[in-house]
Amino acid sequence: MTFKYLFLFLAVCSNTYALDAEVFAVDLQSHKMMIYVQQNEISTLKNIHKQLTKSKDILFLTNGPIFDKGFVPMGLLISDGALLSPLNTKSGDGNFYLSNGIFELKENVPTIFPLIHYKTQTNSPEFAFQAGPILISNNKINPKLKSDSKSKYTRSGLGITKDKQLTFLITKEKINLYDFAHYFKHNLNCIDAIYLDGGISGYLSKNSSLNLHRKYASIITVLTKDGQN
Repeated sequence: MTFKYLFLFLAVCSNTYALDAEVFAVDLQSHKMMIYVQQNEISTLKNIHKQLTKSKDILFLTNGPIFDKGFVPMGLLISDGALLSPLNTKSGDGNFYLSNGIFELKENVPTIFPLIHYKTQTNSPEFAFQAGPILISNNKINPKLKSDSKSKYTRSGLGITKDKQLTFLITKEKINLYDFAHYFKHNLNCIDAIYLDGGISGYLSKNSSLNLHRKYASIITVLTKDGQN
C-alpha cells in the first residue's frame, strides 16, 4: 500500500478532516452565558466588549442566531431568566425555518429541543435561544442537510457533547451545512448541535477576532463567573 492510499484509508476511517475555524469550549461550572440584544450603538462585538470589560472577565463573544432585515431577533431569546424575544412558531423559508429548535440552559444542564417539543415545556430556563436548523439530534445529522449542497458560507453554531460540555464553532472558510454538522459530530464529538448564522458570523476572544464592527440583532457572551479564574 502506498503512502497516498494509506493516508486516504486513514482519513476515511477517522471520518475527521481539517477546517480553518475557531473552537471555544464552555465550562458551565466556571462560565456564564448571556445574550445582549441590539440597542443602537452597542450592537457590535467591539462595543459590547467595551461595555463589559469595565466589570466582567470575558472568555469570548459571538453573534446570536439569525435575525431579520430590521435587526430584530427571529425567535426566542432568554438571558438571566428574562424574556428578550418571544417564541416564533411560524413557518417560512430559509435556514431558520429548516428544522428550527431551541437551545436552553436549565439548572446548568444544556439541551437542544426541536420546536415542537419545546412548546410543551412549562418551566422557564435561565438561558435560551431559538435558531435553525438543528444540525445534529441524538447523534444523527439532520437528514434535510445535503452532503452535495453547493451553498457554502462561513458558519457559526453551538454543539453539546455526550457529557454535556458546550462547544462553539465559528468557521473561517466556506462550508455547506452538512459538512458543518459533520465536523461537529466527528471532530468535536457533539451529539446535538444547532446553527447560529452564516457569512456574517463573527467572534471576539482574547487572542483573535472576526467581523468586529458588524452589527447583530443579538450577541452571545461567555463570561467568567464571579470568584472563578
